[in-house]
Amino acid sequence: MKRSVSTIIGLFVLISLVACSQDKIEEFRITQEQKAQGFVPDPLAFDVEITLARSVSKKTGNPVGVGEHFGIDDGSKVRAFVEARNLNPDRVHSFHLVWLKPGNLKESFRKYAEVSLEEVDGVWKKQILWKQAEDLTHFKEEIQEGEEPDVIMSTVMNVAPEKLRDLGLYTFRIYYNREFLTETTFELVGQEIVFDGPGGGPFLMEKKADVTAAVRLTGLEVDKEYASELVWHKPGGKKLFGKEINIVAAADSSATLEGKLDISKKKKRKAGEYELKVYLEGSLVAREKFELVKP
Repeated sequence: MKRSVSTIIGLFVLISLVACSQDKIEEFRITQEQKAQGFVPDPLAFDVEITLARSVSKKTGNPVGVGEHFGIDDGSKVRAFVEARNLNPDRVHSFHLVWLKPGNLKESFRKYAEVSLEEVDGVWKKQILWKQAEDLTHFKEEIQEGEEPDVIMSTVMNVAPEKLRDLGLYTFRIYYNREFLTETTFELVGQEIVFDGPGGGPFLMEKKADVTAAVRLTGLEVDKEYASELVWHKPGGKKLFGKEINIVAAADSSATLEGKLDISKKKKRKAGEYELKVYLEGSLVAREKFELVKP
């Protein structure tokens, strides 16, 4: 009889948790619909926002290089910042942050967090327990404090060349209390920049001379048109000029951009280290430096 009572109580608790979870998910979906229709949602409603970026500012802690397209080079990372707002203090909130591969959406990896909150003297104390999916008894504690019942969680995918990540369209997905909540996508793009000019590099600023750049991007969606831009920078990092180019990915998922920098003597360019940056739909996906010298 005791076992039956315990079982009934356990089922009741489970049903209550599921019901609460479903209520929050429905609240989230209503908020998203209101945003999509141009309405201002309830400021006290449960909401989750995903931001993808290349890095974090050491000064402000804010995301840097926010976008939906990311290049692969040494030290490259894609960082996902998940801000969950208006969390109830009367329960533990579980979040699964999942990275999914292109094509078949097989899981690359995930992070699992349990979040709890408590208000003390007008300040919200927020505890995040980061757990391992294969061993939920192992965890790393993170503490945040603030004036609102919100938390910011983050997870990182290393996309440096040695990781041999597949190129293409990835998905970042969030589960709330083990139920699907929301997701976003981003493209991982391969790149190659080849410079040509007098002297072969460093490039000589002769009477009539140009540095040409051929940029090949790979991992793009076939037949999709992209807005891209080549931006040339002089020594010290100041922008010289940019060239906007619309490209369409070929059958092999690649596209090539070409640009030219006039380095003739009449331009009176300074000798030193220049840089070419490549943007795809507003996101920086490639950069390469080169040197100009006097003959």
